[in-house]
Amino acid sequence: MELYTYSQKKLPYRLRPSKNGSHPWSHPTFTLTFKSPYASGCLENDSAFCRLITPQGLGRPLKLLIFLHGFSTSRKKMENYLYFIDRMARQGYTCAFLNLPYHLKRTPKGSKSGRELIYFDDEKTLRYFHQCVVDIKRLIDIMENFCLEDINICGLSMGSMVSVLAMAHEPRIEKGILLIGGGNWKEIHWHGILRFILKGNCSDHGKTDKARCQDHYSLFPRFLEELKKSPSKPIDTDDPGQLGKYLSKKCFLCDPLAFAHRIGTERILMVNARFDVYFSKKSTLALWEQLGKPEIYWLRDFHSNRILTRKTVYQKIIQFLKK
Repeated sequence: MELYTYSQKKLPYRLRPSKNGSHPWSHPTFTLTFKSPYASGCLENDSAFCRLITPQGLGRPLKLLIFLHGFSTSRKKMENYLYFIDRMARQGYTCAFLNLPYHLKRTPKGSKSGRELIYFDDEKTLRYFHQCVVDIKRLIDIMENFCLEDINICGLSMGSMVSVLAMAHEPRIEKGILLIGGGNWKEIHWHGILRFILKGNCSDHGKTDKARCQDHYSLFPRFLEELKKSPSKPIDTDDPGQLGKYLSKKCFLCDPLAFAHRIGTERILMVNARFDVYFSKKSTLALWEQLGKPEIYWLRDFHSNRILTRKTVYQKIIQFLKK
């Protein structure tokens, strides 16, 4: 598999106006469905779903903001997302709210939004992030049928991790806003509340533990050094070349730290919480350093999507996008 890329652009999609009363605002709204460029084998998941909220309709030049939610987001937890989208639309931004794989409209029958990810090993986790990125690429391909002024991305929590990978592999994205996120899978898995959720379910040989993960991640600095020296071309996961010497686990290839160096510092705004129980300060600062120490804003808050309703966050984002 050639990581974070796909070659076939002419895949089917469908764009329809949303019914009146299906959203809590007066902005024109459309639903966009398309076949995911990556086939996971799950019918519900492989039909990508995106809601487009556009203040001026689709017939005028668009300032596109791709918005990505966090892990396990459900329809019952949408209020703060919708509030944020409405405020961005009032500023003239067309928001593309993309449902990430295995979430919301893409949840497999009999499961809950995001639950499948808990049981993924490192190989399946990598394929999950690969699907996230190629879905974003496909979304941009479709939106280029309209007149775009610029393309930006904003992701919260897990969505912020996806945003880093997408920006590193999609040059059409100009700016990115990373909300309450970080990097380094070892740090995320074992030094935050996720250790009680994932419980070591990330090994291709059954469960792992903190000591074995530490042993694997001891090779990550050498892997990162080798990756920075290699050409910026798609990585073949079946034949990673020199990288294979230090590729102890496939999750190295979906760690935001791995590709952050490919993104210009001035293209990133980070907003993080001082009392984050999912992404530790160490995790956040590791990503910040690999990104070249971009502008970062710390909130006296916890890890919650309620930050989307904070006036200071909204103002920081608008100022950043208008620079």
